[in-house]
Amino acid sequence: MIAGVVALALMVFMLRRTGQLHTTQSAEQLSALRIMTWVAAGGAGIVLVVLRLRLSSQSPAARSAPTIVAWAIGEFAALFGIAFYMLSGAESSAAPGLLAFATAMVLFPAALSE
Repeated sequence: MIAGVVALALMVFMLRRTGQLHTTQSAEQLSALRIMTWVAAGGAGIVLVVLRLRLSSQSPAARSAPTIVAWAIGEFAALFGIAFYMLSGAESSAAPGLLAFATAMVLFPAALSE
């Protein structure tokens, strides 16, 4: 998951820097996308915190499936932010989604096998 998000972010960054991607959306469309990006990242953050609080009392063995769901929620926010960056050209537009993704990785670390 991490490799895919980082690879997509780097690819979009390189395409933007070389001028191969151009912003063709109107100001109204970019404004709506900006709002949707913040809603996606904020919603993901809220869900991740609630999920973490609910799972804190469970055994580590029971956390595997919810951990993968949490990673997917974080990845959704990251991909949404990267897509907005791809469409808008503003590097900072990917930050909320990437922050939600990093939060998912920190709150739900991979279980170490013994």
